[in-house]
Amino acid sequence: MLATAPQAYAEKADRNQPTHLSANKSLKINDLTQTQVFEGDAVLTKGTIRISAERLEFRQDREGYQYASAISVGSKLARFRQKREGVEQFVEGQAERIEFDGKADTVTFINQAIVRTTDLAGKVIQEVKGAKLSYDNKTETSESLAGKTSSGNQGRVEVFIAPRTEPLAPANSVNNPSEPKGGAK
Repeated sequence: MLATAPQAYAEKADRNQPTHLSANKSLKINDLTQTQVFEGDAVLTKGTIRISAERLEFRQDREGYQYASAISVGSKLARFRQKREGVEQFVEGQAERIEFDGKADTVTFINQAIVRTTDLAGKVIQEVKGAKLSYDNKTETSESLAGKTSSGNQGRVEVFIAPRTEPLAPANSVNNPSEPKGGAK
């Protein structure tokens, strides 16, 4: 989803799906700001999107665009998951805070951010770590920022890319024009 590895474009059909929110402790509604705050194992689902955290702040503007902030409490990080468009893969992320902006069509992971692309079995294909990771669905671009470590030193953005599972075609393959057809030499 992020950095220089193959991009994980989000499932476009999710935009038109209904949103379902729930929590096991409380719901506070502020009619002035049109904000709903869910506390206690809060979950937002919208199509293949699933965002979960101990606290979830949600609002919808007058145009119908939706915004959510998933906020961790203690050591339990906020989590995000969404199916990739056109492939059998998921994007999974976690951070202290996850910002979902429906109008800008972005997802931002803030502090202790890790975003992975996985196959259906959960095998990690790509993983990016940083202080702030963001993805823009409209432009299909991403940005990863390192930030400072807990000791105050400059951190680093890290990317892990798994090796291909299918072997590459050998140099003397059928598609190699320098080799005569039929394998004869």
